[in-house]
Amino acid sequence: MQHIYTFFLLFCTFTLSAQTALQTFVSNDALKHATIGFELRELSTGKTIAEHNKQTACTPASLTKLITTATALEILGADYTFATQLAIDGSIDSAGVLQGNLYIIGGGDPTLGSRFFPQSSNFIPAWIEAVRKAGIRKIQGNVYAEISLYDQNPVPVLWLREDIGNYYGAGVFALSWADNTTAVTIANGKVTKAEPDIAKYVFSNTLQAGTNDSIYFSGEPWSMQRTVYGTFRPNTTRVEKADMSNPPAMLQMYVAEQFQANGLLITGKYIAENNEKTIIYTHHSPPLKEIAKQTNFRSNNNYAEHILKHLALQTDSVATFNAALHVQRHFWAKKGIDMSGVWLYDGSGLSPKNSITPAFVCDVLSQMKSNTAFRNSLPIAGESGTVAKFLATTPLKGKARVKSGSFRGVQSYAGYISHHEKEYVFCIMVNNFTGTRANVVKLIEWLVING
Repeated sequence: MQHIYTFFLLFCTFTLSAQTALQTFVSNDALKHATIGFELRELSTGKTIAEHNKQTACTPASLTKLITTATALEILGADYTFATQLAIDGSIDSAGVLQGNLYIIGGGDPTLGSRFFPQSSNFIPAWIEAVRKAGIRKIQGNVYAEISLYDQNPVPVLWLREDIGNYYGAGVFALSWADNTTAVTIANGKVTKAEPDIAKYVFSNTLQAGTNDSIYFSGEPWSMQRTVYGTFRPNTTRVEKADMSNPPAMLQMYVAEQFQANGLLITGKYIAENNEKTIIYTHHSPPLKEIAKQTNFRSNNNYAEHILKHLALQTDSVATFNAALHVQRHFWAKKGIDMSGVWLYDGSGLSPKNSITPAFVCDVLSQMKSNTAFRNSLPIAGESGTVAKFLATTPLKGKARVKSGSFRGVQSYAGYISHHEKEYVFCIMVNNFTGTRANVVKLIEWLVING
């Protein structure tokens, strides 16, 4: 993901020579089959310093997360929190027996049990304390997951089938848990353990011995059937990450297990009667500004998709991806931004059908210039996040906040650059380049050294 870094050395003075350098770059044989979109814009004046195909729609990969987090921070606010509620029905008798059920009501929180937020990962003690404070010592009924806030389609329709089932293609649920990820231990090509596996996965193993580990998973959301495929190195043990196919069910069973282990007996003998529910506790996520930072620093697909889908609740009572994308598009159109070259189908950039223009990205970045939470959500080039090595050996190290995006045949960067007491926004997207990323890196390094 570093191969564009030397390109920006050509712009360190940001003079008219930038356009000449750009033309030299795009004329290189390694890029002769590529689609390249680029714009460099002075932030204070809006003046374009250099551009190439800035109105050409390109595949952005994870630059999509810039749009998702910017939209949410503007609409919901930096301090917005996702809420997960505990509720009961029935009644509590004098012995502390709940003649009823406990409900976990999902609010779309992507951080519940997440390894990226320690304060959210160990939520069980607070939930147990809340139940006991309500006077409950025993639950005559069951623990249920309430997931009606989101629809039952956890993944965007234009995701590739090969991505669904892997951790980076995990679904979005009203009740998500533990990053919607399952750790799968594979010893000598055999699945020996999956964690968490409360509902018991059934793995179909088609792995073949090879010279490297290239292991993938496939399977539909909600299903406990998973296929493992690819290659493994013989006589090795690895832990690979798959998606969690049914987080609401997994969480429901996990909570029941933990409650019983801590002395809160759950008998399952109460028959639900559609009684009115009473909220006894509300769990809040970290503020959106912190979630957005994790989303952009780590390029976290699952966080991004939750953030996007939640936007649908601005117009609908049940969140869908289509409604969320409509809210997002309408928001930026109302700002006066040209949306004619924008086709977005998810919040993370995993869909190869996503297509946006460099001008659109620069327009959004320009609109967000005063949003501190958004700017802080972008990692610092040469220092942090997925761009820790980007620009690390250049004068721009530590002077740019940048989001990267990459998958097969795509490399992109966008963000803010500070230089000579001026600030600039830029976006570059390279699609379908020739050769390997390493070859392109060497070519650009040669260009800078000898240009």
